[in-house]
Amino acid sequence: IAQAPGRVFVLAQINSAPVAAWLALHLNMCRPGVHELGAGAVDATDQLLWVQPEDTLLAFSIRRYASGPVKVARRFRDAGAQVLAIADSPAAPLAALAHQRVQVRTSNASPFDSYTAAFFLCNALVSAVAQLRHKAVSQALKRRDDLWTDFESQLILETPAPAARRGKR
Repeated sequence: IAQAPGRVFVLAQINSAPVAAWLALHLNMCRPGVHELGAGAVDATDQLLWVQPEDTLLAFSIRRYASGPVKVARRFRDAGAQVLAIADSPAAPLAALAHQRVQVRTSNASPFDSYTAAFFLCNALVSAVAQLRHKAVSQALKRRDDLWTDFESQLILETPAPAARRGKR
């Protein structure tokens, strides 16, 4: 993921979506070309138009398996791209399509799955990518901070004071 020449697509559905969103957000600060597929993203079919062999799909497969990630993974494989799976079981439907798979535990004392292990794994993955791309990440974070400062200073300058807003009512 750190050195892949193509784009990295992150996909999850249902309860895994928050973990995937966190992963995509932080990978995007570590390398260019990271795209989140799934909740809130542009329709996956539109993003799949241009999948290339140098691209990578990182997909989550946690029980209550949805067919979407399997179909997307099949499309990536058909295009010659790499498929990496974060799954809760070797029997997960996505596991058979993955070039590489990491298993995370989701058992919990409550009736709900725990995503603690998945977040931990994603944090370790982002940390590894950041270390391998240290110089590029440092530069990207500086650019991000500069952009943030510029956007926030513009917002502060353009926002009318509360007294000025009251006078316009």
